[in-house]
Amino acid sequence: MFKHFVITNFRCFAGLHLQQLERVNLIAGKNNTGKTALLEAIHIHNNPANWQLPIEINKERGILNPSKALEEVCGWLFYGGNYTGGLSLGSQDDKGISRTLKMFIFDHATSRQWYPQAEQALAARINPALFHGSLPRLIMKYEEPGQPEQVSIGVAGTMVAGGFGGTWIDARIPWNIRSIFLGSSGAEPPQDEALFGAIEKAKRQEEILPALQIVEPRLLRLSLAPLAGESVIHGDIGLPQLVPLPFMGEGLRRVLSIVLAIANASGGVVLIDEVENGLHYSAMKDVWRSIALAARRGDVQVFATTHSWECIQAAHHAFKENGPYELRYHRLDRVAGQIKVKSLDEQGLTRIETTDLEIR
Repeated sequence: MFKHFVITNFRCFAGLHLQQLERVNLIAGKNNTGKTALLEAIHIHNNPANWQLPIEINKERGILNPSKALEEVCGWLFYGGNYTGGLSLGSQDDKGISRTLKMFIFDHATSRQWYPQAEQALAARINPALFHGSLPRLIMKYEEPGQPEQVSIGVAGTMVAGGFGGTWIDARIPWNIRSIFLGSSGAEPPQDEALFGAIEKAKRQEEILPALQIVEPRLLRLSLAPLAGESVIHGDIGLPQLVPLPFMGEGLRRVLSIVLAIANASGGVVLIDEVENGLHYSAMKDVWRSIALAARRGDVQVFATTHSWECIQAAHHAFKENGPYELRYHRLDRVAGQIKVKSLDEQGLTRIETTDLEIR
């Protein structure tokens, strides 16, 4: 598990240091204080050889074709849109191992000067009929003490045949962590179906059913079945036929996405944006109890954002009543133009709850 996470020059963060991270970390703050950006930073850091991720992650923000303009779109990954000095995402885990991912956007000449071997490998893959060799490079550099520096490099641009694409060289990095990101609107059905298929194949459906039964007590089991020419998750709620999950309510779909992600991220990280979306406040404590149980069973670390005081209270009581207390609350605030973080443990949240102070 991560115990520290440090961000430099990423999105809205000039610098941020999260300390004393727990198994489950709940992140709150007003609008435009970087809650989603924090999840993005952790997700990109966890995928240091995935050159496409810093581009594709912008789709969650409504940019449908981010590869059309690598320099412009990915430029906003950097603080203030200024990528001159690069950015850095660093962690230290519970074994004391530090890992850093640095990211840069360079022109062709600068990239060739600093990373000649990577450029040579990239040049061999670039088809001059499809891509301009002088297009900007997105560079991801991974550093870990005692390990050789590893570099991923890529170029994206317009193809003469129409459409967009990219060419890249991914680094061979010895460190690998399973990281699953759930946006505020939930996972796309194909992602849920793929994750459910992996659970079903391993005969592990009993691990996810209890959490789902909190939202739908009639649920007996899940199955993949055809619907409109596609394979869709269905639920057995005691009716003569299975019911397609898309017709069983947003709350059930949200909980399914969360527990499927945790069940498939053993030893890794799950990131959940606006965790309370689609869930009634009265069910939140049971949902948090299920999240805690699944996270412990799979040795998964969870980072979740929320705007809801009821969600914060529910998480606090779920961990307090069903120990060990593995929850840490992190509040992001904009102070003198910079985003700062204040973290609270069990005692801090109990004190805030009794004084009725605003901490969302």
